[in-house]
Amino acid sequence: MSWIPHIWLDRIIKAGRVAIVNPAEEKALPQSLVDAVDLAVADSPFYYPSATGAPMNPTKDLSLTGQLTDGDGVITLTLEVTNDEDLAAGWWQPVTRGGYRPDDNTDDNVSVTVTDGTEYFAIMWDELNFDHYRVKIVVLPDGAATNTVIVKERKKVR
Repeated sequence: MSWIPHIWLDRIIKAGRVAIVNPAEEKALPQSLVDAVDLAVADSPFYYPSATGAPMNPTKDLSLTGQLTDGDGVITLTLEVTNDEDLAAGWWQPVTRGGYRPDDNTDDNVSVTVTDGTEYFAIMWDELNFDHYRVKIVVLPDGAATNTVIVKERKKVR
């Protein structure tokens, strides 16, 4: 049940009242996509929650927050989407550019990237109207694999 009605009777004016508690449009689905250290360059790219992504239904909005840290290399985060029913071999398109970064008040970001440092990020997409999505993490070499990747997501129910 997407909402729970509560009925109160005001005895003074003898009127019935109905309130909707926790309507579906206010529900959110938070999830930790990745919290990893020392991702190996040889295994890059990494896909979260998986290479075949996750369904957007019954949600419509997506936001990601997190941290990319690399002391001696480059890490890039990109959001990819598809409407293809063949999730393993289908065409995944990058749509990070369509997101808005409230942390630095920008949009049109091709990706979130860190080079030899730490990048904290918050990025959101309203009405992400695709069947599936995935987060792609690419780790490029420039020394030893000393890195940290943390990505948390929140999806809003339609």
